[in-house]
Amino acid sequence: MQASKRNFLAVTFLIPAVLIAVSWTVRAEDAAPKTDSTDSAEYLLEYKFEANQFLHYDVVFEMTMETQISQVIEKVLNKSTSRKHIRVVSVLKDGTAHLEPVIDRVTMTAQFDENDPIEFVSDDASKHPAQFKKILETIGQPAGRFHVSKSGNVIRVLRINGKQAPKTGPIKINLKESASEPIQNILVPFPDHKIQIGETWKEDLEIQLALKPVPRKVKLRKTYELLSVKGDLATVKTKMVVITPVQDPNARAMLIQRTPRGEIVFDMKRGLIVSKTLEIDNREIGVFGNASSMHAKSKRSVKLVPAIRVSVKPAGPAAPK
Repeated sequence: MQASKRNFLAVTFLIPAVLIAVSWTVRAEDAAPKTDSTDSAEYLLEYKFEANQFLHYDVVFEMTMETQISQVIEKVLNKSTSRKHIRVVSVLKDGTAHLEPVIDRVTMTAQFDENDPIEFVSDDASKHPAQFKKILETIGQPAGRFHVSKSGNVIRVLRINGKQAPKTGPIKINLKESASEPIQNILVPFPDHKIQIGETWKEDLEIQLALKPVPRKVKLRKTYELLSVKGDLATVKTKMVVITPVQDPNARAMLIQRTPRGEIVFDMKRGLIVSKTLEIDNREIGVFGNASSMHAKSKRSVKLVPAIRVSVKPAGPAAPK
């Protein structure tokens, strides 16, 4: 495989991790230890955003993709660290919040086998490889303005292109639309009623795989379970599974990074996500013919950072009242 093609492959696996997976966390207040509640207790998990609130965090993503065809093994290593924030533009009386997620800066490396790694640093003009142009265009720009209920469900989204007002105006969110992915990775949807430890809920979505000659739609299901409650902190377990039967080896290769599992910690008193960790360790056999395999392993961890001053770039029209 030629070096340029290898570099493209390495970057191709890395870019979606930043453009799609925008995750966030906030600081949890220190609290005195409390006795765990009984299993019969019920809990209401709902967000309590405040107007003009800024939520800052760091995200670290590491991924290894190993492909084997007969005796030939190729490995792609990717890593990214990013500083991000969520701006709460406004909050309505019913608790609906208008949110704008922004990537402040990012450092990324992509390496194929033993080749020199490709490095991208958003705030260093000398490290802007052409392969990362799409990511550079997103730095400092809101990914959209998302209207979210206090249970974390998306009501609608304003499409935003840089500083320009959205051309299509407000639209109802549709999980089949790629525009929904940023906010679905930011928030965890909760039931709109009280739940007990061990109770589960689900979120179905549909994605389109760029298969040739005809793209294919595949349904995924994300399930959640209230694992435990300690004091004000609720721990939720989550996992994603493919529910559409998929036999096409190319499709299985495209889905190998789409089924993470992990845990989320939610502060019920403050109504905010405290932490989020997602991991993938999947292997597919025969994706490139007989005697071939693909192994994907990744981890994304979110950590709080102290509040910092950020430059707010108006993204569109004022939020409706």
